[in-house]
Amino acid sequence: MKNKNKSKLINLIYFIPAIFWMLVIFYFSSLTGSQSSEQSNPIVQSILLTLNLNNSFTHLLIILVRKSAHIFEYFILFLLLFFGFTRIEDLKNPVIISSVLTIVYACLDEFHQFFIPNRSAEILDILIDCIGILIGILLIYLIKIIKKSF
Repeated sequence: MKNKNKSKLINLIYFIPAIFWMLVIFYFSSLTGSQSSEQSNPIVQSILLTLNLNNSFTHLLIILVRKSAHIFEYFILFLLLFFGFTRIEDLKNPVIISSVLTIVYACLDEFHQFFIPNRSAEILDILIDCIGILIGILLIYLIKIIKKSF
């Protein structure tokens, strides 16, 4: 029985990066609309300057930067959960479990944003988060294919 408890504790350790990343996502989701804009506006301005674009592209770039952040956040979360679940023995499909948990967290994140000033809960954002999951799944299967060929 003692070894089983030790095994559960070791398995939990593999999820610490995912839990930490969830806290990072929660932090950014807790920012008000203006605070969130303060985070993305310098990136947008840097892109405008680097590509020598005029300000007519600002609105489009704001959307692209913010939605890319969604994709990145949930791509990382999916991979961290997948890493944790692959360490558990006899687990049938860590890809599905990681995907479902990441989608659930995305839904909870959007629900949380509903209560933040100048933020909203958007189903579209959940779908965009799913793009990050799909990229993660494609990466996993691409790595498996490459490993098999060598």
